Amino acid sequence: MLNDCDIFCLQEHWLSSKQLSDLSSIHDGFVYAAVSGFGDSEVLAGRPYGGCAILWRANVNMQSDLVETHSTRLCAVRFESASWKLLIVNVYMPCEGSSSEEFCEQLACIEGIISQYQDCHIVLCGDFNVDFCRVRPHTDMLNEFCIKLDLCASARHAKNEIDYTYNFAMKRFNSLDHFVMSSVLFDSAVDDIRVLCRC
Repeated sequence: MLNDCDIFCLQEHWLSSKQLSDLSSIHDGFVYAAVSGFGDSEVLAGRPYGGCAILWRANVNMQSDLVETHSTRLCAVRFESASWKLLIVNVYMPCEGSSSEEFCEQLACIEGIISQYQDCHIVLCGDFNVDFCRVRPHTDMLNEFCIKLDLCASARHAKNEIDYTYNFAMKRFNSLDHFVMSSVLFDSAVDDIRVLCRC
């Protein structure tokens, strides 16, 4: 998949902080920024969980700066070329069953990051654990967040062809993974929105 893109965002890599350097061995043409979803001092029962990463092509003519998020659910990088500035925040948000307070805290963290980079176009992407078709507290919070910051969800774009990104036992289907972006990008920079299946 990396051969087909310049920037790649990954959620749920399940790596500990000591294993994050393994991301550098996936493709020698890419560099990365990543966070682990759990602390090194935790004793894990069962499989690991969480984590997100942004990988980008090393030879693309742009400057990249890692952004400190102070969160195990967010990874962010600011990119700059001669003609544009872009802040990408990759997210792995709490699921609907978790407290609304934690979801709200992560949105506040994202808002704080965006406020530091007001000269940038914004792209938030990843697993939001929100389906815009559901009427749920997290959906309402994300909608209000987007309105407040003038951000638009790709799920509402005319070129969106995604019917679902998650299924449970082929019985329940939801779109939980999204791109949320500055309105100017939403209006002028989207050519295609679809799921690529690589089996």
